[in-house]
Amino acid sequence: MRKTLDEWSNTTFAGEKDASNYTFLDYLSSGSLISNTLLPSSPSIESFYTTLLASTVINSQWRKRKIYTTFYPLPSPTANETSFSGPNATRYYSPTDSGVYYTYAYHETGVLAGYPSAPDGLADLNASSWAISGEDITKSSAASFAAGRYNFTQDMGMQALRSAIAANGTASLSPWDEGAAWIGTWTLPVCVLPASPDMNTQYGNTSSRYGVLPCCCGEGCKDTKEFVEAANMKGFQTLLYGCEEQLRGTGIEFSDIDYGFGKKKGPAALPFYWATLSTGKKAGLAIGMIAGGLFVLVLLFSCLAACCG
Repeated sequence: MRKTLDEWSNTTFAGEKDASNYTFLDYLSSGSLISNTLLPSSPSIESFYTTLLASTVINSQWRKRKIYTTFYPLPSPTANETSFSGPNATRYYSPTDSGVYYTYAYHETGVLAGYPSAPDGLADLNASSWAISGEDITKSSAASFAAGRYNFTQDMGMQALRSAIAANGTASLSPWDEGAAWIGTWTLPVCVLPASPDMNTQYGNTSSRYGVLPCCCGEGCKDTKEFVEAANMKGFQTLLYGCEEQLRGTGIEFSDIDYGFGKKKGPAALPFYWATLSTGKKAGLAIGMIAGGLFVLVLLFSCLAACCG
């Protein structure tokens, strides 16, 4: 955001036209940019840039982890008032999209085990010193996804800024008003979920071994592979094992979805196979292995005795 502002100001203050074909004088024509009633105070400006700087740094770190946003289409325009299938801390209802967005971080608790939780530090970001709410994060990510899907670029951010400036105060959105929710500030990958089954959940839901996972993204699950890579889940075996179980009986065929990778096979699959066994089966296998080992030892000693006797 800061780089975009600098580039725009360098161009217009040099007397040149920006990409929207406006000069700085065009922006001054109505006087809105020099009205003393519109000039923010120094503390407000400092707070604004602190919020944007913190958002940019944290977004870049979160983009390296399994942190993502989901979109759930609501069955009716009035359903938003009662739709709380996901965590309220990051909930953003979009009347334009007629649906609700939530943001999650997948927390791993072991081999093929975990659950969606709140991203680390989320509660601290909402403190007065940062002024970044969970809704801001989700809203900005939703806008970034709508503009650039999984590859929101600097040029897209520049264009959004130009449009806001060219509107000269008449647009409903502006970087100053939106703060951390401004498009491009947060760019977490978004999974557009099917209407059924509901794949949202509350933070910390451990009712299943894997938690509730984003198993199908886009119409006909066609965007799942792209989302999985953007959400740093490519090669994540928990996703495959969990989704295979989660989609069973839902009408969505797990085998029809391209996740961009498959289950590990051969010796590499043994830790995952062992992790999915029940306690009883593990005990049975352990006893069998011990008994088998003892049998081999007895047979070996018998052979030695026969040979040496």
